[in-house]
Amino acid sequence: RCDVSDAAQVDALWKALGEEPVEVLINNAGIRRDAILPLMEQEAWDDVIATNLTGGYLMTRHAVKNMMGQRYGRVVFVTSPAGHVGFQGQTNYGASKAGQVGMARSLCKEVAARGITVNCVSPGFIDTELIGDLPDDLRKEYRKSVPSRRFGKPEEVASAILFLASGEAAYVNGATLEVTGGLTCIWQVSGRSDIGFLDWMRMDLLYVNRRSLRMELAILLPVQMGGHGARNR
Repeated sequence: RCDVSDAAQVDALWKALGEEPVEVLINNAGIRRDAILPLMEQEAWDDVIATNLTGGYLMTRHAVKNMMGQRYGRVVFVTSPAGHVGFQGQTNYGASKAGQVGMARSLCKEVAARGITVNCVSPGFIDTELIGDLPDDLRKEYRKSVPSRRFGKPEEVASAILFLASGEAAYVNGATLEVTGGLTCIWQVSGRSDIGFLDWMRMDLLYVNRRSLRMELAILLPVQMGGHGARNR
């Protein structure tokens, strides 16, 4: 065990491993220090970036050196939808997670020829301690926003990681596998990143023209709950 944000501790960990081959690295360390940006203390910014992003860099740098000698390796970053759709009050967290995706996509090009893959798993709302400190009313709102109408299970995320860490994923490189219960699909259609607005958007399937095999989708304009939206055909 070590603090991945502390370069000296990370160096000591890898020194203790010596020449032992390392085939898989899962960058799963992560913290949150939420606040809207104007009220965010620099310490909160620095702590999140240091653990989530710099920690991944420090661990991966050592792991890749080890893997290159074997001409085989699997690196997986556990990122978040916050990195590409954004959450209010999480500019530090979102920046750290977007940085992980950028790091993975760049690094995979550097090491692919050595038989090393670098990918990301992006969990949505998973029933862990990371969201356990949220108020009950907010947890209910988040759960309702997921098309699957539930939070994910840690073992479901683990299964996605296990695939990317396996030999079966040898040709998957620089990818981000989403484990969100369909949550990010709603964001991409609605164009909204604020969870609170998801209940204000409805999609109606108008019709299927069987002759041309064409489907047309009508999206009701977002309006406040209880209001009436204009149909956009």
